[in-house]
Amino acid sequence: MELQIPATPPSVRTARSAVSRDRVLASLPAAQRDDVVLIISELVSNAVVAAPTDTAITVRMDDAPGGLRIEVRNVLSGAATVPEREVMPPADHPSGRGLALVRRMSSEVAIVIAEPPTGEPGGGERRVLTVTAVVRLGAHPGTHPGTHPGARPGDGGGAVRRRGRSADATEPGHRAGLRAGGR
Repeated sequence: MELQIPATPPSVRTARSAVSRDRVLASLPAAQRDDVVLIISELVSNAVVAAPTDTAITVRMDDAPGGLRIEVRNVLSGAATVPEREVMPPADHPSGRGLALVRRMSSEVAIVIAEPPTGEPGGGERRVLTVTAVVRLGAHPGTHPGTHPGARPGDGGGAVRRRGRSADATEPGHRAGLRAGGR
């Protein structure tokens, strides 16, 4: 499945609806379907916050060995950042937990920021963020895909990549999330 949607708040509902109707998901147990829809909803919500409204968000979902690969790609606005280390917000803060939730529910998460070469028009202005999550399906009945035996809270793997540099997101306490306008 591939979906192109505008970088606007109603697109979160559009993505949830499209994914919910996907034939691949229809064959999964309800709990796993709900997990996949939640992961896509959280990733698209982050993309809407981070992307300029005049751009599109691409959502892809396809088979991965033993599960599903979910990819959400968007242009980053000039103010949006993906910090190397994310601290969980206070309990009374209304946002900032989506990517941590995605990491917990996924067996693998990768975050890649691609910046155009400085010699190209718009160089440095149109950074592209791709977040990929792999969800294991059916491997451990009765558990969430990311909570396999031996998993530690926050496991989910992944890395934040910037210009070929990678920060290991599996270190204890490491969480990467999106921030727009320094929020």
